[in-house]
Amino acid sequence: MAGVDHHYFARRGYRQRVCVERTKPLEQYTTEELYARFRFGKADIEHLVNLLRPKLQHRTQRSHGLSVEDQILIALRFYACGTFYQVVGDYMGVAKSAVCDVVKDVSIALASLVN
Repeated sequence: MAGVDHHYFARRGYRQRVCVERTKPLEQYTTEELYARFRFGKADIEHLVNLLRPKLQHRTQRSHGLSVEDQILIALRFYACGTFYQVVGDYMGVAKSAVCDVVKDVSIALASLVN
């Protein structure tokens, strides 16, 4: 953007946004490794993604929101390990508050499918 005084933002206390490249577990692990880490295989995870996509899909990609695949994997990792949000967040490359929100959203979406 032309004419923007970047020092103004620094003086105001704004931090420059840092986007971290997230891992792609579905591409990097075999089915056996996915079972060990998430308790589901690749086909099962893809089925969950397709089933929950209408409920979890963000309308825009503003702020680099988490994809449905990432949300499902974060929730499955939490369910599989039963550990702290911080540990799951460090493993998946997201903040602890994001893990909290994702686990809540995925849990509600799964519960809404129960008859």
